[in-house]
Amino acid sequence: MGTTMVLSTPAPPVPKTTPSFSAVIDAASNGGEWAFEILFRDYQPALLRYLRGQATNAADDIASETWIAVARGLSGFHGEPDEFRAWLFTVARHRLIDERRRDKRRVQTSALTSTEVVGVVGVVGDDPETAVMDAVAGDLAAARIVGFLPPDQADVILLRVVADLSVEQVADILGKKPGHIRVLQSRGLKRLAERLSHKSVTE
Repeated sequence: MGTTMVLSTPAPPVPKTTPSFSAVIDAASNGGEWAFEILFRDYQPALLRYLRGQATNAADDIASETWIAVARGLSGFHGEPDEFRAWLFTVARHRLIDERRRDKRRVQTSALTSTEVVGVVGVVGDDPETAVMDAVAGDLAAARIVGFLPPDQADVILLRVVADLSVEQVADILGKKPGHIRVLQSRGLKRLAERLSHKSVTE
């Protein structure tokens, strides 16, 4: 009885021109390392900011678990960059929840003190909410500001500002209505802005 040989499909070659997003997804799902490297390069920084903003010391490990899960499920993904971003952060949040369950205790926050917050954000000025959003989005340490917030508000701020997801996408991830997401975001930003403004005035 003869032996049947199974030939593996070669990985997609590196393109000579800039590939489209769909081409990157197709190549990555078929073993193209260059394509997965593009996805990692484009999305890993925000992913780490989100996880570190959740005040967990396991951010790097959770990010790795997230990418492993994404690699395994990539062949079933069909969508545009915004949809991939939403899927990536959905996977990350599930891994974060799993980690917290394993930990069996409330993750210790690494929030900045009020003095440190002002140092990160700088002069608050006439529009403190915008200053807070700019700081959280643009600086790794500033993401830890959300340690001042209740968990539901922190979740929304991180997903909206750090992960750069739409209100509708955040609502889907958290299982809440878009209107509720807007309320939580507004309350969170106001709470941070008030703390910053108060500290700026007292100093």
